[in-house]
Amino acid sequence: KVIWNCAENLPYPEFHEAWHNPLATLHPEVTEQPQGGHNSTVDSLETQPIDICLQLQNLPIFCLDATILTDETDPSEIAQTLCQIIWEKAFPDKDYPKEVTTASKLREQLKPLKLSQNLPKLPILITHCHPRTELIVFCRKLTNLVAIAWLTDHPLEAPLKGFPPHQPNLISAIETWLEEI
Repeated sequence: KVIWNCAENLPYPEFHEAWHNPLATLHPEVTEQPQGGHNSTVDSLETQPIDICLQLQNLPIFCLDATILTDETDPSEIAQTLCQIIWEKAFPDKDYPKEVTTASKLREQLKPLKLSQNLPKLPILITHCHPRTELIVFCRKLTNLVAIAWLTDHPLEAPLKGFPPHQPNLISAIETWLEEI
């Protein structure tokens, strides 16, 4: 119970340091031994980018790099592109459905995927893309089948969820969100 409590409440770098003796084993992102104790390890980890999707790969979530949607405003293009990105993650060896041009058509295509995952909602984390108004409006139309979160500092209204990228306990917060779905 103590270790679980620490895992849920400590920032990841601190938990990692507590779990693994830093003098014996370094975290993969740390390339050199810390100079001067605890804070230098935390500083080293916080200044280096950590690929959140790699850390979430064993969880039931589709982590989508949506860079390509950064400036998109056309709902039909958003539908097609979002469908393509999801299909690349879910079915890397299959072509995505080309007829998806609206939120309702995307919902039709996502329903079998949601059922195959045996989850109440299909969890998606959008990264590398700020939640612009057009994307938010489009994503709200999917929330009966999909639980959508963004890695962003911008506040979002429910049912969408936002996780600040530098939030302490980020992985733990995402895990908690997945449990709540």
